[in-house]
Amino acid sequence: MSTFNLNEFTRKVASDGIAVPSRFEVYINPPKALTNFTNQGRTVSLFCDIANLPAVTITTKGHRIYGAAYQRPVSAEFGGEAITMTFYVDREMDTKAFFDAWIFSTVNLTSFNVAYQSDYISQISIRQLDQKDNVTYSIMLEDAFPRAVNMLDLNMGAVNQVHKLNVTFAYRRWVPTHALTNSILMNEKLQTPRPPRGGADQFN
Repeated sequence: MSTFNLNEFTRKVASDGIAVPSRFEVYINPPKALTNFTNQGRTVSLFCDIANLPAVTITTKGHRIYGAAYQRPVSAEFGGEAITMTFYVDREMDTKAFFDAWIFSTVNLTSFNVAYQSDYISQISIRQLDQKDNVTYSIMLEDAFPRAVNMLDLNMGAVNQVHKLNVTFAYRRWVPTHALTNSILMNEKLQTPRPPRGGADQFN
């Protein structure tokens, strides 16, 4: 017999509601190299139009003792190679300039030298909101930085359109904040390993 109960489902939806993708906010904490861009960081966060709550995947390896093989967990992948966000661009182009400065503080425009990781990484918070703007769930992207700032099209015919800038970020991992997971994460005492400060981090 099915365990699904329509009346129970209806009551649950009526009392708790359903999360909607349009209720969210993003906060980007400018990295050390952009300490003079604090106000622009607030504008960029406010102008975020599209974001994602990233995925996580358990990597496995086949294991066989006797009989059929089965998968055993080996590690976790946090999708840290790419997460794309879309931002409205203000009239003064501060949003575009903010990401230009971040990119060029990561890799020097002239020498192409890579900066110290501690200077260009940031923490980015992505928060799910309810209808009353309460934060119901959030994740923190750790050691994030923009790896790609896409082009902006210029078009004489685009009279009633606005600029939207796509930015792809790389990050080390993400950590959730939620009432059901906080106790587990606190017990794990998560700590992000840091590379040695002997030179520029080349992601080797």
